[in-house]
Amino acid sequence: LGMTAGSYGSPLQDTGFTVDCDDGMSPQRVLDTRVFLRPIELRLIGTCPGFSIRRDDVKVTAQYDEACPGATINGGIEIIGADRVELSCLMVTGSIEQPAVNVFGGLVTLNEMDISHNDATGLSINAGAHVTVNHSLIHFNDDGVFVDKANAKFEQSIINSNRGTGLTAMSNSSVEFLVSTASWNDGTGMSIQSGSSLNLVNSDVQSNGLTGIGLTGGSTGIIEAAGISDNGRINTRRSGVFLRQNASATITNSWLARNNTGVGATVHSSIRLGDGVQIFDNRSRGVALNRDSAAVILDGAVIDVISCDGEESSAAISDGAVIGLIDCPDLDF
Repeated sequence: LGMTAGSYGSPLQDTGFTVDCDDGMSPQRVLDTRVFLRPIELRLIGTCPGFSIRRDDVKVTAQYDEACPGATINGGIEIIGADRVELSCLMVTGSIEQPAVNVFGGLVTLNEMDISHNDATGLSINAGAHVTVNHSLIHFNDDGVFVDKANAKFEQSIINSNRGTGLTAMSNSSVEFLVSTASWNDGTGMSIQSGSSLNLVNSDVQSNGLTGIGLTGGSTGIIEAAGISDNGRINTRRSGVFLRQNASATITNSWLARNNTGVGATVHSSIRLGDGVQIFDNRSRGVALNRDSAAVILDGAVIDVISCDGEESSAAISDGAVIGLIDCPDLDF
């Protein structure tokens, strides 16, 4: 492999190597080598071709990481069935048909990543994978993030300016979204489907082209200390939070403003609005109930307008809630 400094490396440790892609080297050659014991650490220089990781205990980062991203991957990274994989300080770009970072199973951490300008999904998480994304940027891709039968956690990360949906979760997936932002995506900011769950805390969902957060198909959401505003940038009839088909959500200490509707619920869905919720200045109404949907509005919630588009909806409103107008002639209190 050529153990010289600046190539496949003077070892950083027994299994750590510098890979200078600008000098014609390839991360894949090191990863495919069987003679090295794990863990393996690769420090990349320059612009590298895409590669696949199929072994445990692999760390790939930039050699010069003072200002992330410090190295570029042109064509994507695939991680298949590998545990304790860490990618740090890399830009992943130029993927056309496959997701830029594509994870199938395993335990993966992404730190200070820039996943951008791909003609495919930025990050795809599948097949029971557990992926943690820290201090990363996912932007200017087709869709931002896709989670299918898997678990994703985002901390201090941004999903924005993607051409489709910011984040989609389906098939009983789990998403934690902490101190992060989903904004300026042309589609829905976050689409939580088919029995999946969302735990969103201290985060913003703003200025997306369609709905801010959509929950459907029995999905559940816990939204706390969030700013959900200015969604429906492309289709102005969309809501900040919209629930349908037996979805449910609890919202506390959050504000929803300048959407078409702050919160909309339909088709046997339910919403619980707790202390500190402020819903105001939306283009149409604060809360809209339709088709057997239900709302529980607790002390401390402040809502300008509640309206109903159909019969058989219900609401339980605490005395300590502040409601400006209730436009529901058939509402069952």
